[in-house]
Amino acid sequence: MAPKASLARGLNQIGLRSLMRETLVNAVPGHTHQASLDPSAFGDRSGDSRERELSDFWGVRVPGSGVWDCVFVGAVASKNDLGFDIAASLPLLSAGLDAHENGDFTASVLLADQLLDSLTQAPRIEQHTAHAYRWSPMFRTHRTLPDRLPADWADRVRAGWLGQLAGAAFGAPFQACTGDAIGEVYGAVNRFAGPPGATNEIIGYQLAAVEALETVGRGVSAADFGGSWCDRIVAARKTEWVALDNLRSGLGAPRSAWHRNPMTEWSGAQSRSMVFGLIAPSWPLEAARLAQIEASVSHAGAGIESAAFGALVVSYAFLHQDPRAAVLAAAHDLSSSRGEFAAVIRSCLDVCRRTTDSDVARIELLARFEDRYWDHSFPNIASVLVALWFGDGDFTRSMALVANSGLNTVGNAALVGTVLGVVNSSVPSWWSNPIKERMQSTRPDVATLATGATVTTVATVATVATVATVTTVATVALDSLVHQSCSVAETFRFDGR
Repeated sequence: MAPKASLARGLNQIGLRSLMRETLVNAVPGHTHQASLDPSAFGDRSGDSRERELSDFWGVRVPGSGVWDCVFVGAVASKNDLGFDIAASLPLLSAGLDAHENGDFTASVLLADQLLDSLTQAPRIEQHTAHAYRWSPMFRTHRTLPDRLPADWADRVRAGWLGQLAGAAFGAPFQACTGDAIGEVYGAVNRFAGPPGATNEIIGYQLAAVEALETVGRGVSAADFGGSWCDRIVAARKTEWVALDNLRSGLGAPRSAWHRNPMTEWSGAQSRSMVFGLIAPSWPLEAARLAQIEASVSHAGAGIESAAFGALVVSYAFLHQDPRAAVLAAAHDLSSSRGEFAAVIRSCLDVCRRTTDSDVARIELLARFEDRYWDHSFPNIASVLVALWFGDGDFTRSMALVANSGLNTVGNAALVGTVLGVVNSSVPSWWSNPIKERMQSTRPDVATLATGATVTTVATVATVATVATVTTVATVALDSLVHQSCSVAETFRFDGR
């Protein structure tokens, strides 16, 4: 349910948080498993593709669940979370919601750009707790290879990809909803809520990363990953949209991440981090280094550290048969970090250790982060940790725990599914068979990267200078994902010796 503009008029910071929570609580899943990105009641949406996509920040139907979401409400709140005064931005937020409600497309685009500028210029709140943390990149150099690699590592890579695809498909119908709302609609969720097949945009970014790694090798830079985005990513949303817009405007990575981008600590980089653990199996510090570089195209601070953590857990899963052990090893590698995300990991694990009841841990952690936007990295890594800590390595139980937490269920279930696929060397057939070892991707040219992929393009892709608003469906064969990942992994390990 979209909030009425009248609710946003005269917003203060307390009202902003209330509005954000109200939107999430009122989100009811089940509209459609194939919701498009077309969000709103705009009658006249003429203009270039950039304007149309920017206007979607005022109101969008979330792919998968079909629930309504206002990205700008979360963006303004997140800028405040970073320790900046958003008072001057709140009137623009109110005016933009008003324009959206009235169907004034021209005004909504103008106000969107003005709001991004206003947030960029927001003054620092010197005493804000966010400034007590001092994050800096930790994984800067090539590290020595580990002594051992499981003999079945290639099979585990395959199981990791399959677990990721199954997890993402499972989570799609629940995206941007609370666990309570999911339970009210679906009851106890331990299977796919419907025929799997919601568009998985996570795959597109991971394939773009693999191509950059194939082309450049371990010396890959943020600029290389950014170039692959420009070549391969058709359309983006939220944090990634701002980064891609910056890249296509001539701003190179990593500047593409923080210029006019208040969403740099959201969970997008974490949700695409799994590929680095799969191409650096049993080599966690290298996986984290590569994830950190790629994340810097669109994220900063906690957003980058969340990607490094996701890659660490997946890579450590090749060395452990217990998800908890992989989590603890990854947390240890962040133990010297002075960043806020590392502090969140430590506090979440403290909660998990104190109880044997997953519900107790889940409720306490989600309450701790209830003032964060639903796609922020903090509440979502809490969901991931609860699932991996209390799921006992069981795929079905762990997926149910992800659903119980709600929020970014696509990214969270994809990460959890990857870890469990690697740890167990397999995915139960009742999860793998329904997706038929394939998934849709938003990539227009996946066939050039994944042998055996078939592509159907239903609109013309715009030039590199313009964000395309094309709907493209590509079926990516699991065998192709595995072949590419293993090929890169073998090359990297040879180069590292």
